[in-house]
Amino acid sequence: MSLTSPEGKEQIQKGYTVLKQIEQQMQKERLDNSLLLSLSNDFYTLVPHNFGHQRPPVINNEEMLKIHMVEALAGMQIADANDENPVGVSCKKLSTGEIVANTHQRRLPVTAHTTSADLHT
Repeated sequence: MSLTSPEGKEQIQKGYTVLKQIEQQMQKERLDNSLLLSLSNDFYTLVPHNFGHQRPPVINNEEMLKIHMVEALAGMQIADANDENPVGVSCKKLSTGEIVANTHQRRLPVTAHTTSADLHT
């Protein structure tokens, strides 16, 4: 699935749903840090971000939550306006794309038969 496709908007919507779950958890008197970590990871999985080699931060305060919510809402509006959405743009910046399994399956036998080892004759 390409995140620049109509499914990209669905990904953003799913991410927004996770943010709403985080918001509900933050409204409780006692924060469950392990649940916030899990929900944050779910959000970052649904909506790609570029953190380099650093660990993504746990969304555990109101400021971070609001920033991500605004970004998600803006992404949904942009996805409605055109086919290119922020998730797709992020994926392009991260140089990710769709991997077609059949392509890899075809390459492997070709590679095995073109090596010079006697094993592959």
